[in-house]
Amino acid sequence: GDVYKRQLHKNEINVENPLSYKGRLVIAYAAVIKSLWVKNKTDIVNALPLKKLIATKNSQYNGPTQQDSQEFILHLLDGLHEDLNRVKAKVPIEESSLANSSDQEQWKNYLLNNNSIVTDLFVGQFKSCLQCPNCKETSILFEPFVTLSIPIPEMLVLRVFFVFLDLFRETTLIEVRITESTTLDGVKEQIKRLVRLNETSDIVFFAGKGLNSLRHIPSSTLCVTVKDPLCAYEYQMTTNIKAALELNDELYFMQVTLQYLKSEKTFSKDIEEIDLPLVFPIPKSTTVQILRLMIFGRIKNLFMISPKAETLAEQYASILQDGMLPYTLEIVNNRNKTRRFFFIDEYDPCEFCGGNPHKENCMFRFSDEGNLTLRKLMSLINGKRDLKLAIYINGSPSLVNTEAVLKAFKVSSTVTNLKDSVASELSLQDCLELFSREERLDEGNGWNCAKCRKSVRAIKTISIHKLPRILIVHLKRFKSKDEELDGIPKKADDFIAYPIRGLDMGRFLNDKNTGAVYDLFGVLNHEGSLAGGHYWATCYNPFFERWLLFNDEEIHNLKKRNIVIRQAYVLFYHCIDCVHAASVCLNERVNEQLLTGTN
Repeated sequence: GDVYKRQLHKNEINVENPLSYKGRLVIAYAAVIKSLWVKNKTDIVNALPLKKLIATKNSQYNGPTQQDSQEFILHLLDGLHEDLNRVKAKVPIEESSLANSSDQEQWKNYLLNNNSIVTDLFVGQFKSCLQCPNCKETSILFEPFVTLSIPIPEMLVLRVFFVFLDLFRETTLIEVRITESTTLDGVKEQIKRLVRLNETSDIVFFAGKGLNSLRHIPSSTLCVTVKDPLCAYEYQMTTNIKAALELNDELYFMQVTLQYLKSEKTFSKDIEEIDLPLVFPIPKSTTVQILRLMIFGRIKNLFMISPKAETLAEQYASILQDGMLPYTLEIVNNRNKTRRFFFIDEYDPCEFCGGNPHKENCMFRFSDEGNLTLRKLMSLINGKRDLKLAIYINGSPSLVNTEAVLKAFKVSSTVTNLKDSVASELSLQDCLELFSREERLDEGNGWNCAKCRKSVRAIKTISIHKLPRILIVHLKRFKSKDEELDGIPKKADDFIAYPIRGLDMGRFLNDKNTGAVYDLFGVLNHEGSLAGGHYWATCYNPFFERWLLFNDEEIHNLKKRNIVIRQAYVLFYHCIDCVHAASVCLNERVNEQLLTGTN
């Protein structure tokens, strides 16, 4: 608006450009801007001549039929750009020469034919990458953009079984709301809030269809990619674990099943087993000797410990009877089979002791426990499977706290339900994360790989490489033609939380070290469907430092709580680090024109 109020546009009108409106669109737009700032507040500003002028090149704007405002913005900016294009003679550029050239080279080629105040303020640059899933051949293209059109994620419900560190707390089935771009890290934060974990507790995830098939799932994993039932385990970030991680030691989450033998019989009906295994975070540099103590520390409340024993080692020694513990610790045999499975056929010998797999698991006994580390122990299975242990409580009743054992097993078979009562809402960040997520091309929309010489379903990623000074964010509320209802595209009316101040776009740039903070200065809202509805706007007036509502003839001040609303469709942000730079750039160009006498 500052350009048109100060009449600076007149120096840059390009009447020779065949793609332009010969300057008529710039003049019509400047007249509207001038009327908005100069006329009395009771006067009506008529923008119909501007609309009719755009309709001369875009016939869909003829007549009173409602059109997409985001598309109108694109047509308006494109027309203004061509009217103000500083390029007098355009240079033909072959698209084939752009592939895999540098970002600067492609931007330079773009500016050869497109150089205007619109380019200075509104145009950013995408980095589009296609990669062949077979040979990894990659094609990179840097493309300009005027509006950042981002998808709206679908809200989903994720069910997670949460297992507390405390053996005597019931497993909780938690329901949380997620989107297509939510990772388990996001779920972790929701669970921590819901169950009120303390600061020293953390959560690790496992997934599997049964007790014997659970596998560790990294917290960076997208939730929608986890197809099996999900379990979350609480664990303590102890001083020893923190110290190990600071030394770049790898943490291994070991599964340990807990079983209780009611009698000396070995039939499954005489064995009680916790429904979910316990999980122990173990640094791989830990010795087997320390590992035994760590496991004991978790289950020690199930035994009759001497009140005189103070340290963990003393407590461990107090339950020894004739040198024997009231439980045995075993390595789960091949294919995760345990002692309770009696008839086993065609299994290989145990990887650890070479014993007969038709009988019991391998006993967790090693002569050099003081020197043997978990890392060395795991190397024995050569990555064939996870190392899992089984605990069998089978000692004298005088050493086993039977009441505590029965309580632990009763609690393990009980599940309570917990739903997230906090109303989940989508945020602009959720939309941006979904936009940045890689996708696989459809069968009918393949990419011709130059190396494989055939059409492949390439992996496509689009990221933001360069941001404009003025960022126009388009929320893609209207669905594709495949999702039409009675020939009218469906509309997503979800509430999207967007920041008024301090939108940090730096994390979505290729160069994560580049800061890019934006403030909101306008919102275009829409109520209804694409077939019929109503548009209105809210804008920030920097001179009076207040927000205003523009709804047909209704114009009034707007309270801050009414700026972020469900009907938001197009958001307008300006870079608070770039506003001054843009003004200086513009003034320098104007001053140069005044000094040289050029137009």
